[in-house]
Amino acid sequence: KEEEARPAAVSGKPVRM
Repeated sequence: KEEEARPAAVSGKPVRM
């Protein structure tokens, strides 16, 4: 599933655009 525009620091994983 695609992650929304959430800080990468929170999820701990890099946010892919």
